[in-house]
Amino acid sequence: MSKSTLQEMVVDNISETEDLPVVKPIIGSLEWTDYILSLMSPSELFNGSPTANGLRRICELEFGEIVSSTTYVNATQSPGFYYAAVTHTLRIIDMYTNVSKEFSASVDSHMSDIPAPFNKHLIATLDSKAEAKALRRALKLSVNTAEEGGQLPSEDPIDIVEPASQDYEQTEVTFAQQAVLNALCMRLNINAIDAIATYCVSSEDGLKKVTSSDMALLINKISDFQRKIESIPPSLIGYDKSWRSRFNDSQLGENK
Repeated sequence: MSKSTLQEMVVDNISETEDLPVVKPIIGSLEWTDYILSLMSPSELFNGSPTANGLRRICELEFGEIVSSTTYVNATQSPGFYYAAVTHTLRIIDMYTNVSKEFSASVDSHMSDIPAPFNKHLIATLDSKAEAKALRRALKLSVNTAEEGGQLPSEDPIDIVEPASQDYEQTEVTFAQQAVLNALCMRLNINAIDAIATYCVSSEDGLKKVTSSDMALLINKISDFQRKIESIPPSLIGYDKSWRSRFNDSQLGENK
C-alpha cells in the first residue's frame, strides 16, 4: 500500500467523522469522561491523566466561565513539623442556565509526606491538587487528575511532586489512559490492539504485562502520527471500538 493511499484512508476516516453531528454523552457517564478527554491536547495530559491547565480550558469550553478561583489555607507549623490543609473553590457561570455554581475540593498533607525538595513548597503543591480536584468535580469526570496523582506541575516548577510509588513503571494502565488512546485511535482509524502489540515493550507475549509507563509511551507515539499521517504503518489501520474489552480481559488474565 502506498503512502498516498494510506493517507487518503486516514483522511477519509477523519473527514467522515467530522461530518457527523457531535452528540454529547450524558454528563457523568463513562462515555462523558471519554468525550472530555478526547477534547484535550497531548500537552494537556500527563501519562494519560488530565492536568489542571487542560481542565480549566475544557471547563470554560463545555461548562461556563470561571469567574473566581480562590484558595483557603489552614496550616500548622512547629519545629520539625509542618501540616497544611487547602481548600480550593471555583465559581462558574453555567453557560446553559446563566446560573452561578460553586465547586470546592480540599486536600491535606504533612510536610514529611512530600519528597524533598518539593516539601519546601507544601502549600503550592496542595493548592494545585485542590484546584485540579475541584475542576474534576465540576466536570463530573470519573478519573483522577495528574496533580492528584502527584505526577506533574500545573504551572509553576515548585508544584512538581514525584510519584509516591517507586514502582510507577509497574503500575496498571489507568482508565484515563485508555480513554485518551481510544480517542486518538478513533480519530486516526488505528487498531488499538495492534498498536499495543507493536509498540508496548512489555507485551511481547501478547497483550500481557502492559504497564502505565508502556501506555504513556504508546499515547505519545500515536499522538505523533497526527502530525505525520503518512507515517502510520498500514498494519495498524482499522479502528475497532471493542478493543478495551479485549485489552482488559488480557490484563485480568495476567493478574490472576
